[in-house]
Amino acid sequence: LVVIGILIALSINNWNTKENERELEIKYLNQIKSSLENSKLNLTERLDRNKGILKSGELLLEHLKDKKPLNDTITRLFIIPKYDHSIKLSTAAFENLKNDGLSLISNDSLKIAIIDIYEQEITLIQNTFANQMENYNTTIVDPFYNKHFELDTKTIKPLFIPNNYEDLLQNREMKNMLSSINGLRFYSIDLYEFVIEKIRKIIIKVENEIKILEE
Repeated sequence: LVVIGILIALSINNWNTKENERELEIKYLNQIKSSLENSKLNLTERLDRNKGILKSGELLLEHLKDKKPLNDTITRLFIIPKYDHSIKLSTAAFENLKNDGLSLISNDSLKIAIIDIYEQEITLIQNTFANQMENYNTTIVDPFYNKHFELDTKTIKPLFIPNNYEDLLQNREMKNMLSSINGLRFYSIDLYEFVIEKIRKIIIKVENEIKILEE
């Protein structure tokens, strides 16, 4: 009877442990789902913004290549190269999961997908790519603008006024810089679209796993 009692107690203890682990897994999966939904929303907003910026950047480059006269519309577009690529995506839920143990996620394929999206694509977007663009702006764009433009802050949005527009039209560095920035914008659009779709698929997997665990 003592042995049977011990076995029953152990069985109950194991059941309680598994139940606690299951509830903890559901909790973390819900946090990951919420985090990914926020990241998807932020990326979608930045994607739409970048598409508009790229369109304006292409218009500015075409205007300069065609050596068209300066007008108010184009003057407002000179701010385009100064826009940054920084974006803040939440990783707190993933960091909490790592601290408590990724082994809490019982579905191995889902666990790999979660690790991959945070440590690969999200890291690439908000660290590697953003840092590269910040470095490009600091070393190339800012010095060029400090030399060739005057900043007007008396308007609602800051304006960059060319010191000598005719000279700027002949300046190959300006056109090359715009081409590079437009190319980086185009790359960011492709990258964001890819990551948004990947996040969408992972969210579906997380939702399905939560349903299975809650049954």
